[in-house]
Amino acid sequence: MRDRHHYYHYGTGIPRTAGDTLRALLGVWHQFVVYLASFATVAVYWHSHHYIFSRVQTVSRQTLWLNTLFLLTLSLFPFATAWVGETTLVALVPEQLYGIVLLVTDIAFDLLVICMLRDGADDVLRTTVHKTHLSIAGNVVAIAAGWLWPPLTLIINVLILINWLVPDQLGWRRGKRS
Repeated sequence: MRDRHHYYHYGTGIPRTAGDTLRALLGVWHQFVVYLASFATVAVYWHSHHYIFSRVQTVSRQTLWLNTLFLLTLSLFPFATAWVGETTLVALVPEQLYGIVLLVTDIAFDLLVICMLRDGADDVLRTTVHKTHLSIAGNVVAIAAGWLWPPLTLIINVLILINWLVPDQLGWRRGKRS
């Protein structure tokens, strides 16, 4: 097993090259792709998190605990990203773990939004719940498809990410608070 600290910059998940040549850079292309996919995913969660909290006036104790759970699931991304990056994208278990991290993060986010709606958040968040339910279903499909060919887990999850890049009809496009 390779020493993770040798191949990644200070635990960030950013791959290190084994030299200073173009060949060395091309040797870590798959690590860089996985890193970018994870970065984009965390960025979408970050924006969505900001969006849902802009739609609430008060936060309950349950919301705080669910937010903590959501943050815990996000903290698993560097580990899963690094493990997938250490493979050549065809190893089943690392790809499955990455899919499971996405699944539990989506579930935690869904529980957080549902709790906020129960606490009186703006009804516009119902669109977010719908998108999250689609993501959860997609995550299950991605994990199952990974058994056929492991890279499908990452490919399907990137396609799910595209759904989150499309703004909600009721929120972002009308210039409401962001």
